[in-house]
Amino acid sequence: MTCIKCGHEIPPHAGPGRPRRYCSTGCRRAMEYELRRLQRALENVEERQRWDRINRHENPALEQERRRVESRLRELLDDHQVGGL
Repeated sequence: MTCIKCGHEIPPHAGPGRPRRYCSTGCRRAMEYELRRLQRALENVEERQRWDRINRHENPALEQERRRVESRLRELLDDHQVGGL
C-alpha cells in the first residue's frame, strides 16, 4: 500500500485495527490540513453561488471551481485504497 498523501510505501500493518493510510504523522496532518482547506473553499464557492443566484448573476467559473474542489475532496476521501474499509 502507498500513502494517500505523498505516495510513499507504507510499512506492513501488524495486529488489529484499520490499515494505515499514511506513511507518517506528518502526512496525516498534512492531509487533515488539506481537507479543512478544501472544505472551507467549497463552502466559500457555494456561498458565492447562492449570492449570485439571489442577485441574478451568472458566473460559470464558480460552478467549475465548485466541481474542481468537490472532485479533489472526493479523491482524498475515497476509501478504495484501503480495501473499501
